[in-house]
Amino acid sequence: MMRILFFILALTGLIFAQDGIKDNERCKVRFDNGVVLRNVEAAVSSQKMATGLSQREDISDGMIFVFPEEDFLYFWMKDTLVDISIGFFDKEMTLLQVIDMSANTLDIHKSNKKAKYALELKKGSFEKLSIKAGDKIESLRCKNKWRKH
Repeated sequence: MMRILFFILALTGLIFAQDGIKDNERCKVRFDNGVVLRNVEAAVSSQKMATGLSQREDISDGMIFVFPEEDFLYFWMKDTLVDISIGFFDKEMTLLQVIDMSANTLDIHKSNKKAKYALELKKGSFEKLSIKAGDKIESLRCKNKWRKH
């Protein structure tokens, strides 16, 4: 997916790994309700964030975007082939909101509060997994690096 954020990050030079996580690493995301996603792809560079899950028919276990700091986040679905639900998380990894996004649209979707992480999953997955606002990511493990909150 092309991301407006790409341009903002490119302008500010924020194109480096965040939280010790690198692009394309496969991550295990464990929620405080017991749900575990085992193969979530990481996006930390502006290039990877701009591409996101675009041009894919299978988005597997989704993608987690790791930003350098909390801010209002903006996403769109240009060139994305499947409908997606996006969850925005603060620096404490608490889910702030979930937004459903339709494939291949140019609508801009903005977090309602400042967020540090965004998790994209197949549309309806947050509801199906009973993950709701206020729930937390208990741990995020990428390449044997644990982050607990």
